[in-house]
Parts: sequence; C-alpha cells; structure tokens
Amino acid sequence: MTLRLLAVLAGTVWSMAGQSAVQQVRPLSVRGLENVQALARVFGYVRYFHPSDLAAGTDWEELAVHSVQTVEEAQSPQDLASALTTVFAPVSTGVAVFPTGSTAPRTSLKPGPYLIEWRHHGVGLSQSNTYYSERVTRPANGNPAPDFIRADLPGGVSCVVPRVLYTDAPGVFRLNRFAEARPRSSDDPRSGRLAAVIIAWNVLQHFYPYFDVVQTAWPQALVDAVKSAATDDDPVQFLSTLRRMIAALHDGHGRVTMPSAVVSSPVGWDWVEGRLILTDVSLASDPALAPGDAVVSIDGRPAKEALAAAEAEISSATPQWLLTRALGTGLHYSQPLGAIGEGPKSQPLVLEVEPFGAPGTTRKVMLERRSGRPTVEPRPEPIAELEPGVVYIDVTRATEDAFTADLGRIKGARGLIFDLRGYPNQEMGAGFIRYLSREPMHSARMLIPVVSYPDHRMTEFDRSGEWTLSPVTPYLTAKKVFLTDARAISFSETIMAIVEQYRLGEIVGGPTAGTNGNLNPFTVPGGYQISWTGMKVLKHDGSAHHGVGIIPTVRASRTREGVANGRDEVLERALGLVK
Repeated sequence: MTLRLLAVLAGTVWSMAGQSAVQQVRPLSVRGLENVQALARVFGYVRYFHPSDLAAGTDWEELAVHSVQTVEEAQSPQDLASALTTVFAPVSTGVAVFPTGSTAPRTSLKPGPYLIEWRHHGVGLSQSNTYYSERVTRPANGNPAPDFIRADLPGGVSCVVPRVLYTDAPGVFRLNRFAEARPRSSDDPRSGRLAAVIIAWNVLQHFYPYFDVVQTAWPQALVDAVKSAATDDDPVQFLSTLRRMIAALHDGHGRVTMPSAVVSSPVGWDWVEGRLILTDVSLASDPALAPGDAVVSIDGRPAKEALAAAEAEISSATPQWLLTRALGTGLHYSQPLGAIGEGPKSQPLVLEVEPFGAPGTTRKVMLERRSGRPTVEPRPEPIAELEPGVVYIDVTRATEDAFTADLGRIKGARGLIFDLRGYPNQEMGAGFIRYLSREPMHSARMLIPVVSYPDHRMTEFDRSGEWTLSPVTPYLTAKKVFLTDARAISFSETIMAIVEQYRLGEIVGGPTAGTNGNLNPFTVPGGYQISWTGMKVLKHDGSAHHGVGIIPTVRASRTREGVANGRDEVLERALGLVK
C-alpha cells in the first residue's frame, strides 16, 4: 500500500489499496498514551543532543514512523524500557532507558582526545543563513568529562542520554538542515501521524524561544495532539489536530499548511463595531451586495460562531492578530490558513446578510469562490498627494524605485503619512526610514537562541542579526504620521519599533500583531509544513514585544457607516493630524 496526497475539496484524502487505513484508526490506550509520550521525550533528546556521527546521520523521520507501533504496544515499564532501548541503541551510543526507581545501567564511553557536543543557533531545519546546527569540539584534557541528560519519563521509565561524547577528530561539523522535506510512503498512516506530532512537538519543546512569555502547557499539547492523531482518519482531520497543537504556542507566526484546493473568501470583511461587516464586494458574484452590509451567518453558521471555530485552530500572541487571522485579512499571506469563508472552489459560499440601512432585514446570497485577495479598506495610489503638501506612502504597495523617483515631491511636503497596515512590499523594504532621522538608528533586540541543553534551557543568545540604519539625505522635515494595526506583523513591526523608539511621528490606528523574528519552517510526514518564530525579539529597552506589539499613540478605528460610504476613517484621522 502507498500513501499519496491528493488535492480534493477542502483538503486532501489518503488514497490506499484496501481498507487497512480505516482498521488502523483506533484510540490510544492509557498505557499506549504514556508509551508514546516517553518515545517523544527520548526522541528529542537523542535527535538534537546526542552528538555522535551515527545520530547526526540518522533518518529520524523514518525512525519515528517505524518505532511508534512497537513502543505503543509495550505493556509494562520493563517492556517500555526494552522497546525504547531497541529503537535507539542502533543509532546512538550510551543511551540507557530503564524502569524508574531501578539502578541505571552503567554507561561506558570510549575515551578520546576531544569532547564533542551540539550547539544549535536556533536550529537548522531548513536552508537558512539565520539558523543552523553544528557539533563543536574541544580538547578533553582540562575540560569537564562527558555529561548526561537524565529524565524521568511517562510510562514509569527513566532515561540517560549522553550530551557530550569523546571523539578523535577536532573541528566544527555543521548541519544546516535536520529535516528533509521529501514525500514519504507508508502503509500505516496512523503511525505517520503520530510520528509527525512527535517530530513537531520536539522542535518547539527545545527551540521555541517564547515559553517564558506565553506560559503554555506544552506537555499537555503533546498529550492532546497524539490522542487526536491516533483517531484522525484523513489528512484534513489531522491538519486540524496539528493546527490546534500549534495554536497552543500562542505564536503569531505559528501556522500549518498543506497542499489543498481551498481558496479564500470572494469578499473582504472586517470586524467593525462588534459585527462582521463587508468591506469589498468587487469579486462577489452578487451585484446587490455592498460595503457596509453585515454578515449574519456563513454557510449556515452564525458569524461569531464561525469566527470562534476558526480562532480555535489559529496560533496568535495577541487577540488582535487572532481576529486578523480568523478574518483572513493578513495581507501578506497568499494561501488559505483556516480563515472564515475559505473553502473548495467548487462549492459556493452562502452568506446571510443584513443590508446597511435596513436593520433586522436579512437575505441569503450564494457566491462563487474565486482566487484573489479582497481589500479591507479603499486606499489611495501607493504614493499620492492627498492634499497640497500632504503625501501618502503605502509601504505595503509602494516600491523603493517609485519612492526615490518621487523624492522631490516628498521632500517638499509639509505632512507625510506612511501606511503600515500590513506587511511591507519587498520592493520597498525599510530604506525609507533612513530619510527620517539625522542620527543612526538601531533595530530592536533580535536574539537567536544558542542551545546546547534540552527543554528550552536558553541562557545564551546571538545578537549579530540586529540592524543599524545610517541616515541619508535629504532629511525629510515634514510632520510624519504612521498608520498601523493588527495586520502589521514581523518585518512591519521591526519598522514600527524603530518609529516607536525614536519617536519619528504619531502612530495612528490599533496595536500591531505582537510577533516578530525570523521564521524557521519545517515539514513533517504527510507533507504538512509548520512555521514558527525561531528567534526572540525584545523592544529596544529590553521589555517584551511578543504578545504586546506596538501601541498606537492615537487610537482610531472604523465605523459601519464609514465603510458603507467608502471612507477610510483611520487615514482621515491621520490626515487631520498632519494638517
């Protein structure tokens, strides 16, 4: 039997010869749940912290898939210790698993002239200049002897795993990529799903840098995910399982994607005055729809209930980004990520709407789903003179070439409005900031964890990736206002943090997403790609940014009437400040 991903309807389905996949779906027993948890713990210790050549070269995804069933079936601590020893002995040296309370087996390590250990800069999961993993050596003479990871595990067993070994060869051995993103076949999709949870959970258990901020019950997330994975009988259900697990991180970059035929909503909407209000109907197949109409239900589900269901599978550090993701209004995401209104292109989107100006009156509309990203508010051209002497620059759409070409008009302006309600256009970047100060400016604190110990023990950080922006001429003397809101995340927040720290102008709108730092994506069996934040970012003064974001100096929001009349009331508020 072979495992294949097919893009069908709202997700994909397993194609199998015979019905064995259905027979394999079964809940974990109490004993089996403990066994799988124990496997997960030892798996992470050996994969990321046992520094032997053998362990570094092991196909860990294959090992995880093929060890699940053997370990799950252990009936006692003695059986579990034996099963785990069987799994890890061929790929490592000195690893011991034994019933808790009994004497640990004696571990004998062959001596050598050097000591070797793992040193993870973040962790090398993909081809990246930011994150990598390496094994480093030092002379054994005069240095501490090898040390061990010791842990009590579920299932009544304990483990001892060498963290430092002797070696004969000095040097630094870099591994840029732990995880190989390649399709895998299996005649046991249930084991593949449990393995995917084990792999994903361990990456975050040891390398996610915000556990001190989010205070999540991550061990419980493992329990919930493996219990769910054991009974999921198709890839779409398992996608939901992985998304709920990643949601427990409270990481605004946390998301799970897979190949699918799902498309976004054909209408744009926003949460305005406590209701879901249509903002863009230009792609809608019903000409009677209009901005300002309120959405009462989506595919037969009340709008608030649909939002709550979407939010349950979304990872977010703040309520504002959670809502943005659930609405699907994060402008820089090109693929569906579980927002309301998403679905198969072949199936219509059914809405119940209350037209603006007709309270209590509703009608149902059936819309064709189509590719495209509706807008949230009408905006001027990327660079536009709103009034004589007031220039608007949309950093999410303008280009650096256009900005430079228009620098004469921008230089002569008495007021400048920079729109960062979203993600900066890659062709714009942050270079425009250099015209706004006469002194060098620095980015916020960007800390890459340097990890040599398991279980998120992070005491050392690499700050080499921080920015310094030198000023350029002409210095723009105009009064400046910056628009932002929850759609501003990551790179956009890096810019807004500079604006905040150096007080470059008023900040108008709402709080930003509250998540910054480079992503470190990886793929697990089944083709699911998982993204997360691999570095810790603090504000310039060392205080938390994660879960806080950039707070506006002037709060501004929209009204339903403003939406219906095609107004951008946040931009209007900024215009009033510069006039």
